Amino acid sequence: MNKSLAKALAQELHPTYDVTKSYEWNYRNGPLFRGPYPPARTVRKPVRLLNFELNSPLGIAAGPLLNSNWIRVYARLGFDLLSYKTVRTRSRPSNPKPNCVFVDTRGPLTDDRLNETLQAKSDPPTRLRDISITNSFGVPSRNPASWQEDVQRAKGYLGKGQVLVVSTLGSAEYYPDAPSFIKDFAQSAAKAREAGADIVELDLSCPNSNAAEGMIYLDPDFSGALSKAAKAELGGVPLFIKLGNFWKRDQFEAVIKANAPHVNGIVGINTVKMTVLDENGKPAIPGRPQSGICGAGIKSSALQFVRWLCETRKKNRYDFAMIGVGGIMTPDDVHEFLDLGVDAVEVATAAMWDPYMSYRYYLAGV
Repeated sequence: MNKSLAKALAQELHPTYDVTKSYEWNYRNGPLFRGPYPPARTVRKPVRLLNFELNSPLGIAAGPLLNSNWIRVYARLGFDLLSYKTVRTRSRPSNPKPNCVFVDTRGPLTDDRLNETLQAKSDPPTRLRDISITNSFGVPSRNPASWQEDVQRAKGYLGKGQVLVVSTLGSAEYYPDAPSFIKDFAQSAAKAREAGADIVELDLSCPNSNAAEGMIYLDPDFSGALSKAAKAELGGVPLFIKLGNFWKRDQFEAVIKANAPHVNGIVGINTVKMTVLDENGKPAIPGRPQSGICGAGIKSSALQFVRWLCETRKKNRYDFAMIGVGGIMTPDDVHEFLDLGVDAVEVATAAMWDPYMSYRYYLAGV
């Protein structure tokens, strides 16, 4: 290992997203990675995911990879399942800054704590394992012609053993009745297929979108109808759905049962919606008293989701792939999720503050 890389690895945090700037600024100027890049890896044991062969089971969830330039950098850094940030069938601006705020979760956010009010932190954490954030972007999107061209460009940056997921979403404010909303969701999936996505993911659980879009995952019948409509548009392209946190096991199993016939993979969890206030008792993100929590604090919720998912798949002999997400901050966390039985894991917050996480996982040999 050369000296410059050894020096970079000795430093734990390397933020690639500037939380003091707007989403648009980060879209145009990020990621703020200045290297050095790790050397090419020797693939120890390829990982089978559906019909794909990955170099490793570690990827990045939909969120941090804003466009093809972000895909280019993180693919070269060794993340192998790369999710293009959620797109729509029409353009939509981001919510105004601030979009990301550090949060003091005071330990793991177990289900019995999810109704608590959290406090924002003004000083950034100095250790990756201490980072929890709340974010609220509002699921911005370029127009389809723009993002489809960019997805094609992103595909060109992937190497052997890497796969591109494109996350998609319907827009309830423009299509308020159920049939048109379902159609819009399906069309967003079809456009991702046309752009060259290896896998299309439906975002059914974004707490930073409006209520109609963000809580679909809790409704078995409606989420199942969305999956069925999207799958009909995709042909042989695999379909994933991303789900959020569940409090009731019977509701969770009903949602899995409704979607299992139509999907090739289930991803979870998304961020957890909670109330976050600043030191003056006002919403930490102006205009948003509640917003999504991600990072270290939600690991316990994510582990519960994964346990339920693994048990439900085994009990019912489902054949979908399982992707664990949420609170994964270290190589040991990756190992913990994989040991439960998921096929792969994805990180988001960790990748934003430590782009070397994939290489650390490789060096750890777990």
